[in-house]
Amino acid sequence: MSHDDNDSLSHMLSSPERYAKQLGMTVEEIRRYQEDHAAASRMLNRRVKASLDDGPKKHSLICEHRFRYAKHPFVCRKCWCYLPICLCQEAASLSRIKLPLAVKQVILWTHHREWTSISNSGSLLPLLLDDTKLLMKGLPQHDEELQSILGNIGSGHFVVLWPDNDTSIKQGEETYPVGPKIQHDRVTWQDLQTTLAGDDNDCQVTLIVLEGTWRTARRMASKLPATIQRLSLPPDVLFWSPRPSVGNVDDVDYDETKRIQPSLLRPLRRQEGGSELNLCTAEAVTAALVGLGLSEENGGRILDLVKMKVDQTRRYRGKQVLT
Repeated sequence: MSHDDNDSLSHMLSSPERYAKQLGMTVEEIRRYQEDHAAASRMLNRRVKASLDDGPKKHSLICEHRFRYAKHPFVCRKCWCYLPICLCQEAASLSRIKLPLAVKQVILWTHHREWTSISNSGSLLPLLLDDTKLLMKGLPQHDEELQSILGNIGSGHFVVLWPDNDTSIKQGEETYPVGPKIQHDRVTWQDLQTTLAGDDNDCQVTLIVLEGTWRTARRMASKLPATIQRLSLPPDVLFWSPRPSVGNVDDVDYDETKRIQPSLLRPLRRQEGGSELNLCTAEAVTAALVGLGLSEENGGRILDLVKMKVDQTRRYRGKQVLT
């Protein structure tokens, strides 16, 4: 993909005055905000060092800091885009999307290192989808909310969306889960559909989606109750969409016979230990929802917002690929 100078958004970063104007702030206010963010990080480091013998307290401090201050001082706390290219207004202009009848809710359980990451797609889902929650693992109030949700595990069905793909395991690395305390059964896509087609009143599924690196996701999964089965999506469900219309993000390879294309998020993030064909969170969740009854039109609307984030972030960063 190439952009001419007029198509770039990097001019927003070309001077402190222009950047401040974009945010509706003064240069002095920008500077103070950055200093406060740095001071909070220094305070966190001191508090963490004082809590080295108390692992849970240390983890809670780190999570609370990330939740309050974000990963970057000028990132939107909702869409996780840089503030000058925030997508919240764009998302708010779109009508909300109801989950298909077969799906009760979607839970995005997120590692604190992933929280407010620019190259994240899961944060876009609650902006469009009803009954979709974004929770940070280790943040006390979010842990309580997740436990409350899991307390109703006897009502309906719970599955953790899991990429059962051998390419997601590095050579010599343990298979899922790492240091298993709880073994999770698998459920096939066909078996899940058969269950949801039953006659009982609990024929709805809660999708739990893990946000983190492959290693942290496996560890997070091992903390879930054993009654939550792992669900992997077959290729015909995962790659449901036709040849993508990616707007300016058009440098993707596509195999028409296999209906497989690399992740839309590939320009912003290199997969750590995974195949380039592993899709990002928003793509995987959208595929599962379409497979469970969401219209392809609404699925396309979700992916369009992901494409917009990728495109605008690349243009904002001056065509730089993030790592």
